[in-house]
Parts: sequence; C-alpha cells; structure tokens
Amino acid sequence: IILGTHPHTLQPIVFDEAEGTLVCYSLGDFFGDAERGATNYSIILDIEITKDADAGTTKVTDFSYTPIYTVKETECVDRNRRVVRIDKAIIAHENNFLDKITDACYSSMTYALTRIDQRIKMPASAG
Repeated sequence: IILGTHPHTLQPIVFDEAEGTLVCYSLGDFFGDAERGATNYSIILDIEITKDADAGTTKVTDFSYTPIYTVKETECVDRNRRVVRIDKAIIAHENNFLDKITDACYSSMTYALTRIDQRIKMPASAG
C-alpha cells in the first residue's frame, strides 16, 4: 500500500488485484480550508488486507471509499464548518431532514460526487 499526501486534492487510485497492491496518490484534505478548487471534497479509504499464512503472503484484496465534503461557514445555516458524508447529506437535504446546508452547497456536493469518481480513475495514458 502506498498512500500519497500533500497536494490537498484527490488524485488517482490504482488497485492491482492480481498483485494485491494499492497506490493512492492523494486522498485530498480530510478537513481543510476548502477555499481552493477541489479542496472541499475528499474520501475516507477502507482497505481489506488478507494474509495467507500457508503461502506467506499478505495482499490488498479489496478497497472502498466514503466521499466526504468540508462544509464551509457560508454554506450552512448554523455557520459551523464541518465534514459530512456526501451521500448522507444529499439524502437529508433532498428529504428535508435537515436544513443546515444551503442549496448552493447541495449543488456543490452533487458535483463533487462526479468529480471524485473522475479523479480517482487513473488516466489510460498514465497507466
């Protein structure tokens, strides 16, 4: 497993299932200032690691992620910056369960979901 850091934005993830390797170039900012482009969304990574004692190997066998979003003070009614799970915040907003985010923030979160999928895929020319 290689976990890169520093660029403050989400970057590609490369999973080689046959080799049992995972490279994450950057997971983004978990909780950042969210002022620069693409710094308001990120992911929480879950990794499954399997050890085969008979073969003497340990491999990454799967991974998943949870998209998160840093809600800025200007994007929420209560003016408290916080990190939220994008999927849960969108469902809550759509069903009027909570009115703590603005419509603009909701729009930004739905856009972030598409950007997350685009950013974690390694471009064909780079692989």
